[in-house]
Amino acid sequence: MKTRHAQAAAAFLVLGSIVAAALAVTTPAQSRTGSTQGTTGSIHLAPRLAPACPSAFGRQPLVVYDRTGSTLVGPVHCQLSVYADGLATYSRVDFQDPDGRVLVRTLLPGAVDALVDALLAAGADVLCDDPTPITDVPLATVTVLEGRGADAAAHTFSYYAAPSNASALVESIVQEFIAVEIGDS
Repeated sequence: MKTRHAQAAAAFLVLGSIVAAALAVTTPAQSRTGSTQGTTGSIHLAPRLAPACPSAFGRQPLVVYDRTGSTLVGPVHCQLSVYADGLATYSRVDFQDPDGRVLVRTLLPGAVDALVDALLAAGADVLCDDPTPITDVPLATVTVLEGRGADAAAHTFSYYAAPSNASALVESIVQEFIAVEIGDS
């Protein structure tokens, strides 16, 4: 009888180890931050060290801005993508231009750096979503990537495109960039 109990206890320990190992699996984002939130609190893990990947093409996005939703006069969709090599694309569909348009520009490196620097100075790398709902106003989402190359870290946050808080500065920086560098207002 003792042997059967010992075997059952050993099997239970092995099963417990497998379950514990499965629960410790994290996503790449969690392993970069070194922690994950669970229902019982924080679990601190050692950061996963991935090899740095060389950038063969230089076409990494640095800023992605998206504004989508409905207004009293119709739907709106705008998207701006700015890349490290100076490529900028802007697409827009709204009541003023129902067929839409796509603009592509090649920017000077200084313009790209100025946009990223202004957004970082405005806090775009740390701002959180603003969940305050505003009726008939599109939702804007901003993603800023820090660092260049395949292993850049990204931060994304959203707000309704009529902000009156910290997001207002980010919105004004993006809109000024679109008007000046892309030529669409």
